[in-house]
Amino acid sequence: MYESLRERGVHPVVSGAGAGAAFTFFAFPIDAMRAQYVTGTPFSSLRPSYNGVFPFLVRGMAVTSILLWSYETLAKEAGISTSFSSGDCEDDR
Repeated sequence: MYESLRERGVHPVVSGAGAGAAFTFFAFPIDAMRAQYVTGTPFSSLRPSYNGVFPFLVRGMAVTSILLWSYETLAKEAGISTSFSSGDCEDDR
């Protein structure tokens, strides 16, 4: 998701937030099922759930956007080419 947004010229912070949101929506129900299993719910009764997803969504978007923006910025300053940036995006700063 991140690379496809970057190819369209979307800023790294916004692209990272989108990637973090996509990952959270995919991984959260799996983690909820893991938590149910660890707390003793029988395997046959496990159910995916989005209860309580909002704080994890905000955290995932913030962490991923800052991480990927920092990576691209530092790589650009060091003159390292990444698979994310071709160097022709004007809004990378």
